[in-house]
Amino acid sequence: VKRILDEAHSRARTIIEANRDLLEALAIALLERETLDSSEIELLCEGKTLPPVTSDFEPDQQSLALPGATSQPAPAPQPGLGSADPLPSPG
Repeated sequence: VKRILDEAHSRARTIIEANRDLLEALAIALLERETLDSSEIELLCEGKTLPPVTSDFEPDQQSLALPGATSQPAPAPQPGLGSADPLPSPG
């Protein structure tokens, strides 16, 4: 069992070392974009650069509201759970 694990570990290291540049490109792209689709991964595998990130999606706050909901400010936090203030001492 040890020999099998040692061989698998050695092979995995070899594959990772041989593809280090691709792994770094994928990591950077994921940090910038959070997700990659198959066409973006293929571009990186081919050694090409990804097109710039476009932020076309900016949600309309009104469209996110529930029907019939009114916009009201959040209530002020009260001492206790969920606030920075400690719970009052008993007695």
